[in-house]
Amino acid sequence: IDEDSNLYHVPVAYGARSGEAVTVWDLHVGAELDILGRITTLQRCPQTTALWNKYWADRLLGLRERLVQELRKYESRKIEPWLLFQRRSPEAGSADLRL
Repeated sequence: IDEDSNLYHVPVAYGARSGEAVTVWDLHVGAELDILGRITTLQRCPQTTALWNKYWADRLLGLRERLVQELRKYESRKIEPWLLFQRRSPEAGSADLRL
């Protein structure tokens, strides 16, 4: 598609690691997507998207932390590292809202 001036509609984008179709909750700065067979990393977003991401991050990340704390009361085995991993990036719109 290099140097092609045509406009293409991509009906579905897939997560680069999971292979599953992405939703709005998967889209953040730094997310890797498989678009037309090429791995694409989202580099930036508009200010309105960054505000949307920050709003939901403020609401959901605190809830995730409380949920992990509650699970620690009942779990007798080690908590999986992917549940605890939290990438801190100062870039607007970079909060990963998936659990």
